[in-house]
Amino acid sequence: MKSYCSGRWTREEDERLCQVIQRFEGVRVSWMDVAQVMRTRSRQQCQQRWARTLSLGRPLGHWKRVEDDMLYLIMWPSTTCEDWDDVARWMEYYLPTCRRSCSAKACRDRWTNYLSPEIIRTPFTEEEIDIIAKHLPESTSWANLAKHLPGRPPRLIKMVCRKLQWNRMMSPGKHQLNVP
Repeated sequence: MKSYCSGRWTREEDERLCQVIQRFEGVRVSWMDVAQVMRTRSRQQCQQRWARTLSLGRPLGHWKRVEDDMLYLIMWPSTTCEDWDDVARWMEYYLPTCRRSCSAKACRDRWTNYLSPEIIRTPFTEEEIDIIAKHLPESTSWANLAKHLPGRPPRLIKMVCRKLQWNRMMSPGKHQLNVP
């Protein structure tokens, strides 16, 4: 079985994928053939990267201040959302040149992990770390673990767990966590 890269795509991989897709112009894309040319990514990874990001012309990289501000205005005064597709449509309506903002997933992730005023931005307390240590073995995802810590987004919990794991390796005897 072939081993593929996981995680973020590099700029070089994006450029190569675009070049490979251009070869299929006017013909139905064979994602298996694309993956064979790419070598580092699976058929499904190539197809999803193309469909969700590159084919839509969405800019890659960090969010801009104007995008953050617009997302905040759309979400205000409520801090919760029932339909992220609606939020994405509003982002596209108000910022038609900001194509990245059109992704419902990108809007949800940006809001819940970075912008929400409900995020507690102080360091984790010992009590919170104990809660993480208690619930981590039974949790199936960072989001499920976050349910036990209101105000702490999954991204922050993941970072704390990784730091605790690193500290445990460097000085055994402290909090013993089995980080997934």
